[in-house]
Amino acid sequence: ATPWTELQQLVGVDYAPHLTAGAGFEYTGNPQFPPTYFYGTLGYNFDSSSNVSIFAGQRRGGLRCVSGVCRVYPPFEGVRVDATIRF
Repeated sequence: ATPWTELQQLVGVDYAPHLTAGAGFEYTGNPQFPPTYFYGTLGYNFDSSSNVSIFAGQRRGGLRCVSGVCRVYPPFEGVRVDATIRF
């Protein structure tokens, strides 16, 4: 197996306590996948227990660890809307 390079860069702005925005770029040198991915995010916090976020663009698939939980994510291209409401 030939080693390859991966890069992930995310730039974000947080206008507390309600609005967040970000733009990202990912690169992989793995010849099995496209080399570049671009995306943007926008989120709105209604209060400390409710929020909505929009993701648009491309995301490279693979193993990702988020908050100590690791799982395999499939590649994604398109628009996704997520809402969280806690009681």
